[in-house]
Amino acid sequence: MKKIAFLFALILLFGITASAALESVSVGKSYTFSATPAASYPDDGKMLTDGVHGQSVNGSYHKSGTYVGIPATTLDEKGTFTVTVDLGEVKTDLTGFDLYYTAETDASVYAPEYAEFFTSEDGENYTVAGKIMSGESTQSGILKAGVISSRLKEGVKARYVRFVIKNPNVEPGDADSLVNSGWMFIDEVSVLRDDGKTPETGDTLAVPLFTALGVISTAGGIGFLTAGIKKRNKK
Repeated sequence: MKKIAFLFALILLFGITASAALESVSVGKSYTFSATPAASYPDDGKMLTDGVHGQSVNGSYHKSGTYVGIPATTLDEKGTFTVTVDLGEVKTDLTGFDLYYTAETDASVYAPEYAEFFTSEDGENYTVAGKIMSGESTQSGILKAGVISSRLKEGVKARYVRFVIKNPNVEPGDADSLVNSGWMFIDEVSVLRDDGKTPETGDTLAVPLFTALGVISTAGGIGFLTAGIKKRNKK
């Protein structure tokens, strides 16, 4: 009976239409790469913050025209690359970071092993804000679009947000492993801010899956939770 109730609760979590509790402050903002995107899957300087997510086209996400392709040969010795977003001014109450990707392992396109998030007010001194493992497999037959999400218990203040993204097939310090480690395809990085709205009892909030159980960060999925109490208004 408990198992049935638990499964029913999960169905409810995914069946509710959420009202926004967080707003993106990165849409339309500029950013810089540490890696060089492939000429065949280039970045126009706007793709990762345009708010547009990739769709499957003829059974493929990475060919949809919304993804930026990063070959392993352009990564650093740790097998990582960075995307640094400039929000234009210092923003307060930043509480979320999302990295959207595709994994198509039969085409040597792999989900990131992890994403790490850093914040800075001056663009010089950065503070770590979280590190989330994707939990994705590199085995054959995987075809999906996914998201790595981090949610903070308390808001932070920053102008710059840096996403550090790791290829799962690269062994840090092993230059040879960069050669045949495939691709990563990213279509959006998002910085989220508490919008200051006060949810009433019965309102619905988009929250990381299993937040009610104490987990505040997740990879691969977002659940929904009905608010049972009122949140204090932002001053």
